[in-house]
Amino acid sequence: MFFQRLFASRKNPYLPGDKHWEEHQFDLAGNMLSFKLPPCTDLGLTGEDIDRKVDFYRRDLYSEDQQLESPSKQNSYLKVLSGVFNLKGKPWEKDHLGSIYLTINICRVNSLSSTMSCWNQKHLNIILKHHRYYAYGPGSGLNTPTYKSPLDLQINQDSRDVDWWSFESRQNVSETKGSKVESGNYEYEIFTPLDDQYFLTLHFSIHGYTPAHYSNRSTHHFLEEFSKHLKLDLREASKNKTLRMTAEELLSTTSSIQPDSWIYHKWQFILDKNGDPHETLTQAGTPPPALTD
Repeated sequence: MFFQRLFASRKNPYLPGDKHWEEHQFDLAGNMLSFKLPPCTDLGLTGEDIDRKVDFYRRDLYSEDQQLESPSKQNSYLKVLSGVFNLKGKPWEKDHLGSIYLTINICRVNSLSSTMSCWNQKHLNIILKHHRYYAYGPGSGLNTPTYKSPLDLQINQDSRDVDWWSFESRQNVSETKGSKVESGNYEYEIFTPLDDQYFLTLHFSIHGYTPAHYSNRSTHHFLEEFSKHLKLDLREASKNKTLRMTAEELLSTTSSIQPDSWIYHKWQFILDKNGDPHETLTQAGTPPPALTD
């Protein structure tokens, strides 16, 4: 490891265990998820505390996401796994160069119309826009930065009849005030349906470094390597629900989806009669997308 780090640089950072990615498997209510990651025992990936059999139909396992709206209008999330991977430079450099934070969640779409399904790709497009509204749009919280999303949206169909949606989200350049570090920061997400009301999301939060083009190249390499080994074997009941798109439909869908155009809410802190500050909505922005067909 010392010699590998000795030759590490911003152009070619050192990722611990990069040559020995280990396979991990999870049983998601009969759907078998597998992927590879570099060995990092500090993530708990090999620990006994990780539940590798997850029944995502159990409603009591979900944590409600308390944000601006009633949780019933949003989605509920069940965390399967989370961890961080650090990109390092020379051995004498105390701080790491950048970090890749991974969170794997199962999402339950609470307000989904009975006429809609995550298996329907046209519906899933609307569902993911609803997801972005609360993750990066007006529903993301008070005084949060604005984002450009989705970027580089792709839909990849594998030999197991599984459709993988993926895209990046980046903070608007106008708000970064020319920060070179921000150019290496972005969010990358991968999605696929698990049932009518449920989808799987693999979220990578990238904290990059300068120069950004080196950082982006290194983190993109990590994501590409991860995607190569990402597999999901659907249970038989789910396979029968999958609605595949033709190559023409795939091209039409990916080319027609443009970055979301949100108007963000405007908030102001106002003192009440006791002198305590409270946030008050002064101007409403774009409402959440309706989850109806």
